[in-house]
Amino acid sequence: MSGKHKLLAVLLLTLAAGNAALVELSQTSARRGMAAAQAERLEALRACFDIAVGAAEPKLTEIAAFSVETDDVRDLLTAALAALARNGGDHHAPEVEAVRRQLADVIGRRWTRLNFHYMLRQLGFYLPPDRAAFYRAEAPHRYGDGPAAADSLPALVAATGRPATGFAVDSLTTGVRAAAPVYIDGRWAVAEAGTAFDPILAPICPNSHCGVAVLLP
Repeated sequence: MSGKHKLLAVLLLTLAAGNAALVELSQTSARRGMAAAQAERLEALRACFDIAVGAAEPKLTEIAAFSVETDDVRDLLTAALAALARNGGDHHAPEVEAVRRQLADVIGRRWTRLNFHYMLRQLGFYLPPDRAAFYRAEAPHRYGDGPAAADSLPALVAATGRPATGFAVDSLTTGVRAAAPVYIDGRWAVAEAGTAFDPILAPICPNSHCGVAVLLP
């Protein structure tokens, strides 16, 4: 190979190496830019989620408090406690069932409106002394199913006499919930309202190009 050809080959190799370095530099810069954009998007989603949950919790607390503090509901829960006492705590006793049907008539109409306006997933009422569910608007057939767990939201509210909020997790979905107490005959009864994450997250991620995963502690 002549000297001119050798020089040309060296120049071509140098140019090729330079182009490869430029391509690698460009790809690295693009990857860093994409990672930065993803991190910024993630932080924005996290902030929006915190704001959305922060707005949902007081609204759910208000719904739970309103649901349990109205005179008609309070009177029916008082009647339910008296009926349970007379029937040895039997939630299936005819007298207790009659009070439950009256409560279902009152709450059922409100549940339809609340579910339409606020996309509620649950609205339940728990009675002392063991915080057993007396009536669930979303599942009227489920009641008297044993005491609420000691670490559950109804148990916490019944123990403190103060409203509380938290996450709700079940076999179908996850969401946010709030519980509020009402004082009846020296004891706390509790109403719990909850909604799924879907309506909360819809404004944050409204299209199919975005997804949000919520990791619960």
